[in-house]
Amino acid sequence: MTAAPRYDVSLTGPQIAALIVLCLAATAALLKQAAQQRQWFDAAAPVLVDRVAAATEKIDPNTATPASLQRLGGIGPIKARAIADHARAQEARAFKSPEDLQAVRGIGEVIAQRMAPHLTFPPPVD
Repeated sequence: MTAAPRYDVSLTGPQIAALIVLCLAATAALLKQAAQQRQWFDAAAPVLVDRVAAATEKIDPNTATPASLQRLGGIGPIKARAIADHARAQEARAFKSPEDLQAVRGIGEVIAQRMAPHLTFPPPVD
């Protein structure tokens, strides 16, 4: 077996001084770049219209997935699954109004009324 070669990595005084100068120059360049890009933090955040529309879009409980129902306040995974299962079991148009949600176990009048502004229902069929 041959021994691994040994390298001398000691630095001289002028080499250390050069490294310090390089580090300071790099730090100054990064700070200058950060200062130029700082305007993003000072300006108002951009409004992404399509994301706002998606966030304010109303949900049809007849066709909603449990994941989309969980986005509503106060609806956890169990209630969301119960709503989706009830809608599927009753076929189409199980829910025609917020009051119809009270047929689902765990959904009372208060929860149905709290969800109402975030829900949309199909128009009545004549």
